[in-house]
Amino acid sequence: MNPHNNILFYEQHGKNGMLGIIVLNRPAALNATYLEITKALYKKLCQWEVRDDIKAIIIKSNNERAFCAGGDLKAIYNNSNDYAFETFWDEYRLVHKIAKLSKPFISLTNGITMGGGVGISIYASHRVAASCLSFAMPETGIGFFPDIGASYFLQNTPGHIGRYLALTGRTINASDTLFCGLNDYVTEFNKFDSIITDITKTDMSSISISDVLQSYNMKNKTSNIEKLLGNINKYFGENNIENIMSTLAKSKEDWAQQTFENINMRSATSIHVTFKMLEQAKSYTLAQALAVEYQLACNFITNSDFKEGIRAQIIDKDKTPKWQPNNIKDVNLSSIDFYFKKNKNDITFSDSDKFN
Repeated sequence: MNPHNNILFYEQHGKNGMLGIIVLNRPAALNATYLEITKALYKKLCQWEVRDDIKAIIIKSNNERAFCAGGDLKAIYNNSNDYAFETFWDEYRLVHKIAKLSKPFISLTNGITMGGGVGISIYASHRVAASCLSFAMPETGIGFFPDIGASYFLQNTPGHIGRYLALTGRTINASDTLFCGLNDYVTEFNKFDSIITDITKTDMSSISISDVLQSYNMKNKTSNIEKLLGNINKYFGENNIENIMSTLAKSKEDWAQQTFENINMRSATSIHVTFKMLEQAKSYTLAQALAVEYQLACNFITNSDFKEGIRAQIIDKDKTPKWQPNNIKDVNLSSIDFYFKKNKNDITFSDSDKFN
């Protein structure tokens, strides 16, 4: 697929230089990204980073419904394993590039922001969410695992919220992301254009950009997930997934029962892998997290649950995936180790690499 018109690049004159603007422009697909879009974005960031006249970079969506719903799973499903390997490599390389950019990078997120959409926004130096934000890492529901560095950034959420979000795929709102440290500012979607204009009126330094964004920051509403923190810590603080599920199942609380049912309908293999990944990643740098996740992603390509999840949720849309095995208790724990083994696609992300 040609990325022409699906991702747009502009340069806007400012007070002391140029502002690079990236616009995700694929509304019919909720701005889902695919290999060529990822490559185009990475190439443009490399070009802009070395240009002295580009002072800062912004990424935004073209519509209020979604910033980016994630990667194009149909493309993964319909193409070869090699295509999938390359897609994940370029996606993770882009994530690392954004995190290590030497210039201010501002993400303006709104509406549906999930999976890969989180990946191209959460590592920005300045993260702005519209009040209409719907944020999630829903991968266990398609037989995959939360990636794009999720094993790194979910560690920094309060209590056991990261584990909860990863296992349940729960959608949270803008106020929730502020409480979790996953965004820095919240404003209205219709203020985004004004924000861009006001940034160009400054010297576009990190401090000046922060001042502009703070002037648009709304008074934070009470976070729903903050209210649940006690429950989350109570049930998700167990030392393995079996104990979490057992404790939830025995509870008389409606929230616990609903959470149990939520997890139980997801890929049992994905749940086990995700739990182990998060446990292993507690001391990882972003580079280390991405390297491990790339190994997992490549090994998941050969796992029937991943393709089956895409089939059920995206292709046939029957919403009835046939997981193998179907129950968390039936997962052979020794088989989980397979997903963490290095393969021919072994890579290393260095925290000093620029990937130019």
